[in-house]
Amino acid sequence: MENDPSFVVLAGTYERILYGLNAFVSHSENGSLICTLEPVFIFPAHLSCIKSIAASPPKSSASQSRRTYLATGSTDETIKVYDLRTKREIGSLGHHKGAVTQLAYFRTEHLITAGEEGDIAIVRTHDWTVLKTLTGHKSAVTGLAVHPTGKLALSVGKDRLLKCWNLSTGTCAYASKLKTASVPDRVRWGTGNANIYAVGADRTIEVFRVDSGDDSATLEGVGRINSFEFVSLKGPGEGAVVELIVTGGEDRMITLWDIKGKPLARWNSGHASRIKDLSIMPLSAEEPSNPPAVALITCSSDGAIRVWDLLSCIERSRLPESSESMPNPATTISANTNILLDPIGEYNCDARVTCLTSTKVTYRKKDAAPFRPNAKRSIEDVEADDTDGFETDVGGDEEDATAGSKPVVKVSIGDTDPEDVESTLKRAPKNKKFVQRRDNGNNGRERGGFKHKGGEKNKEFGRGGKRDGKRQKNN
Repeated sequence: MENDPSFVVLAGTYERILYGLNAFVSHSENGSLICTLEPVFIFPAHLSCIKSIAASPPKSSASQSRRTYLATGSTDETIKVYDLRTKREIGSLGHHKGAVTQLAYFRTEHLITAGEEGDIAIVRTHDWTVLKTLTGHKSAVTGLAVHPTGKLALSVGKDRLLKCWNLSTGTCAYASKLKTASVPDRVRWGTGNANIYAVGADRTIEVFRVDSGDDSATLEGVGRINSFEFVSLKGPGEGAVVELIVTGGEDRMITLWDIKGKPLARWNSGHASRIKDLSIMPLSAEEPSNPPAVALITCSSDGAIRVWDLLSCIERSRLPESSESMPNPATTISANTNILLDPIGEYNCDARVTCLTSTKVTYRKKDAAPFRPNAKRSIEDVEADDTDGFETDVGGDEEDATAGSKPVVKVSIGDTDPEDVESTLKRAPKNKKFVQRRDNGNNGRERGGFKHKGGEKNKEFGRGGKRDGKRQKNN
């Protein structure tokens, strides 16, 4: 569509409000970038605080679905799933027994979720079935990252364990006890160089190499680092790519580091409170000779969401080279803390933002109406509408789906071809759509199906149940 945004910014808040913003990037008369943020939807998505958020990445291959999914996790122990392309709510997932702490997509085919109870679940977006539950953490999972190939995943938790999961087999490849005084709260794979990963804990970030498992560098901030992301930028020389790390935290500063732990640029974000989360969104280059622009999106507890031209900010906030008088990185970055740069776009949520993500979406022309959650839609409407994510072919679209075809269940979410594991599902609850936790004196048993609210009592429509709720009364 002509009016499709450059990208979409999605944010969750303490006040359980979900924000969706279209970002339109253009050039001003002097050639600088301008970003206009326009709200697409604002509504209460959960019963309590939104703790985690994730969006499926843009389409990267012809076999990948054109859909763009959004998932939000809350302290109300549920996950809400939305189709951004059609601007519709798909439903809820309730397979965790505590707050949903981490969410991550691998392409559009699988959603990886983690909870406060320490479990990690692999969910297939074809029919939103939990294929495998990975257990091993003794307490809450605080960080989760999926390898770009989809074959591996990293997780960290309050038990100070770093676990590497083989997603092809659904088993733990190895576990390591982190030697950190603070609880690790974030883990990320490198983007351009997937052979490195980083773990954040309080004010430090340790960079590790996959081949050796040893830490190759340590980044130490001035205050607590709440969020960081890897970013690949064009380096000197033809085809050269430089891997860097962007951080934001309690000191409201944005810092750019190399993977050896050296700070390169630093500027004041202008946020009135701490930087809570950040996201990286590469933009397409208008001219092949120019390097593609990169948008940095930050959010704060003050409610502000700001968009930055990362390349321009780096040029205007470069740090002086370390010397004998300033050998310590902490001393080096403190020498450049007064640079206050203006963002290219800003939006005020009037709420305390807790988490943020971004992606690219191509909207449907027929879905130009404002976004509305479909909480009142009937089960027949959801099952009959194949635009709500219930595809009949994994990774396909509604145009490519084959009616009546039976999906093949696999544990693997990577680019591998493992054996089918239908026996895994035979041991699991045979729910077709979602599992909602239920506690009404039924000894904690779970029941498949949607959970709808009507009147004073909640009615749950599971397999074999009647809509009027008279089944138990007749028995």
